[in-house]
Amino acid sequence: MIVRHFRICDLPVARDRTVMRQLRIRALPPAADKLGTSFISAVIVVALFWGYQLHQVVTERDYLIRTIAFEASAPDLRQASIVHGYIAGILDDSELLAPLVDHATSAEIKLNSGIDIETRAASWRRLRGVTCIAAIADESCFWFSDENSANRDSEIFQAIRPALATTHGLMAVISTPYARRGATWESFHRDYGPNGDPEILVCAGASRTFNPSLSPRIIARAYQRDPAAAAAEFGGEWRTDITAFLSREAVTACVDRAVIERPARHGVIYHGFVDPSGGSNDSMTLAISHMEGARAVLDAVREVKPPFSPESVTREFCETLAAYRIKRVQGDRYGGLWPTEQFGKYGVKYEPTDKSASQIFLEALPLINAGSCGLLDHRRLIDQLIGLERRTSFGTGRDSVGHAPGAHDDVAVAACGSVLMATAKLPLTKTGFCIGVGPIQYAGDEPHPRSSLHRNKDGDLVLKTWCV
Repeated sequence: MIVRHFRICDLPVARDRTVMRQLRIRALPPAADKLGTSFISAVIVVALFWGYQLHQVVTERDYLIRTIAFEASAPDLRQASIVHGYIAGILDDSELLAPLVDHATSAEIKLNSGIDIETRAASWRRLRGVTCIAAIADESCFWFSDENSANRDSEIFQAIRPALATTHGLMAVISTPYARRGATWESFHRDYGPNGDPEILVCAGASRTFNPSLSPRIIARAYQRDPAAAAAEFGGEWRTDITAFLSREAVTACVDRAVIERPARHGVIYHGFVDPSGGSNDSMTLAISHMEGARAVLDAVREVKPPFSPESVTREFCETLAAYRIKRVQGDRYGGLWPTEQFGKYGVKYEPTDKSASQIFLEALPLINAGSCGLLDHRRLIDQLIGLERRTSFGTGRDSVGHAPGAHDDVAVAACGSVLMATAKLPLTKTGFCIGVGPIQYAGDEPHPRSSLHRNKDGDLVLKTWCV
């Protein structure tokens, strides 16, 4: 938790930079063992409001804003509603505070003192133009920190600070530690301890230090399952087993700038990969690639975000596949036989891959790092590739790759899958010949000078030869 020195109800916080070893939360409800940063945020909101009510004359309608994790595309409004419910419950249950509530909505509580308590999504565009007496940011370690993100964590904090300038208000940041990156990690690394900024107080501790009622048995079992994850979730430690999978430099070096899509060309063999979805939660994506010499080239990317009709999207994807003369695609095993049946209606053979998303990313890594593939200038694809995380699995010691919490990798899976299909060795129907990576190479006897390579009606590669 990162806060400025402040007073709540005339109780000063120590200014001597002494590390706070023992912190206690009083009067927790019976279900406190199930509550975390969201409930603490609600308590701070109400405490700040009451302290401000006692000591400040309101000259304009002030705002007490609680910002919450992730950008608008993530389910952050649901999390904001949880904190809003905690705040409303604390006010309603207090005989002293309940009469101060003028009226309340699902995202705002207006008080008859002229103060508004709002819960909002953490968006730098939506936090401007107000005067705040305090801002509480929850789970900021899980906000996007990539410099190309449309809603970067540092930009969110920068948007909040002017709103607190005239009131000298408090900014409190509460979060479970995660990867060692982003604005919250940088502040912790810079200001934790006696040499930090004297205007910033950093408190770090285990869950039972902040909430002694939390069951030791639950924590012990968590450490048995995954020590690294439990150390962050319950021990307050920054994770060392999570690192960025791809560097920004490696990804951008593969991007063909200003090339959004490449049209189909005669005589080129294309490969398609689909990441299907049921249409409720995740996007459904399609990517198409081909080989140019020793370089795999991404030609087209399609993404349909939920909600959508899977049948309609399948039809649209098959129309795109037809434009590139593709009769066979690969994809994951989502939905059992459903993708096979749906694509089959439009004459496209759907083959489930035996590779997981993590395996696809790991196999695509050397291609990207070596610059052996040409990517499209597609913002979602670039962001998803750069946002991938490598994790070391507890017990096996194996690496796995996937998106960060609250993020997505649907476009990246389809793009990497199609690139790998283009580079894979595909058997020909004529015995003794195969197509390899890069320029077409043949095993066995050299083909006759008068020969052609094409797909038959089943999508198989066929080498036709004839005599002059």
